[in-house]
Amino acid sequence: MTQQRSFAAGQNPLILTVPGLGNSGPGHWQTLWEQQRANCQRVDLGLWDDPHRNTWVNKINLAIHRADRPVVLAAHSLGCLAVLWGAEFEKSFNDRARSCGGLNSKNRSTTGFWVRFLSLRPMSRSVPSIAA
Repeated sequence: MTQQRSFAAGQNPLILTVPGLGNSGPGHWQTLWEQQRANCQRVDLGLWDDPHRNTWVNKINLAIHRADRPVVLAAHSLGCLAVLWGAEFEKSFNDRARSCGGLNSKNRSTTGFWVRFLSLRPMSRSVPSIAA
């Protein structure tokens, strides 16, 4: 039986922003949240212009494990897919984090880095999430 962290009344979770391709620039909603909220910080995924799925998943997992309180993952674009893969392969994603995010899939190529994140099979785990 897994033990999940609960979001206690009044407890302020850590919001980890998970950007997509190219990171999030100065006017992006994730950047604004990070500037305006003391409990919000970005996961530095690196490889912003040529992402590698497993590297991104590992960096998100590490950020979740380093958190000293419950975590909310606020993902954007390709970051949403990294969070989904994390939930598929890393138990901590479901035990220690909740997620929300938005994915605009219009005009996405089926070649290059996007293929690294796409799945040809259904994922087995459900992810507590909000999609916008």
